Amino acid sequence: MRFWVLIALLAQALPVAAQQAAPEIESIRKQDLRADLFYLAGDGFRGRLTNTAENQLAAEFIRARFERLGLEPAGPGGSYFQPYNLMTATLGAENRLVASTGDGVELRAAVGQSMYPHRFSASGRTGGSVVFAAFGITEPRVGYDDYRGEQIKGNVVLVLDHEPGERDLNSPFDGVVTAQASSPLEKALAAQAKGAVGILFVSDVHNHPGVASFDAEARNYWPEEPPRIERYTLGSWAARHDHRDPAPDPGPQRGGAG
Repeated sequence: MRFWVLIALLAQALPVAAQQAAPEIESIRKQDLRADLFYLAGDGFRGRLTNTAENQLAAEFIRARFERLGLEPAGPGGSYFQPYNLMTATLGAENRLVASTGDGVELRAAVGQSMYPHRFSASGRTGGSVVFAAFGITEPRVGYDDYRGEQIKGNVVLVLDHEPGERDLNSPFDGVVTAQASSPLEKALAAQAKGAVGILFVSDVHNHPGVASFDAEARNYWPEEPPRIERYTLGSWAARHDHRDPAPDPGPQRGGAG
């Protein structure tokens, strides 16, 4: 009962609070907000991706605004900036995959040629027999374990992307929202916990027949230059999920994006 009384008191208090204007509310003007938005979201900033000149320029813009407003800096040495460590991954020059078949045939692949490493992969060399482990998922909450009965320690596991019963409401998982346990990182951690020395991912051909170009997929994962944010992403997402709101018109595109 106490819960409902609290709700009633809050409901009565809201109209009174809404009549009290926030201090200096008149200083917030629509034209100023619009100018800042169009400036920071403009094409000249190229998406303001991390560790780019455009991102640093946006940070300087915010610093100058803080200074103009008279805000006191709280960073080290009287700075408006708080430094932090950011870990990034880059491709090494010697990335390659060698697979040996039972009859002595060796299959070799370099980055972009039927393989590419994940960003969370450790640097080093490893090898072992390949053990297929279905989707490579261990999820105790639903009693699901692809490694049950498999001898994984010291071997390399081969797993399918995604999750079983994807888009199936009767699947062991949600069936609508992608399960956290199906992410590549979670699968790698599960394999590591079982004693695997490496993990290989292949397409789930049952639900995802494959990409039109593996080379293009590898380039998208490890781009030579920071990518521009596609303007039509939200519209295509809404169409795929049968969104009822009108999708924005992407307008003309340059560079043959598709």
